[in-house]
Amino acid sequence: MRVGDDRQLPEIDAGDGFRGLAERLGCVELTEVRRQRHEGDRSALDALRAGDVGRWADAYREHGRIVARPTADATAASSSATGRGPPSSPASTP
Repeated sequence: MRVGDDRQLPEIDAGDGFRGLAERLGCVELTEVRRQRHEGDRSALDALRAGDVGRWADAYREHGRIVARPTADATAASSSATGRGPPSSPASTP
């Protein structure tokens, strides 16, 4: 049995081995997401896997998962000032 992702690192063809095996021998695909517990995370990552980076980024940005500041120090200060680090999931953000 081999386990892998044929879409892993496509820019360097890292998944080509699995893709070739799947095309020649067939495969079973896992379709149920079990790693992410919150629907918001699953939905955002589905978008990312489908190549819709914009939808993924919008979802994470809306829930405070992506924070942009001009420097790393400003980002750290912002987290310290609010008394919280990044939320554990989009569903947990008010």
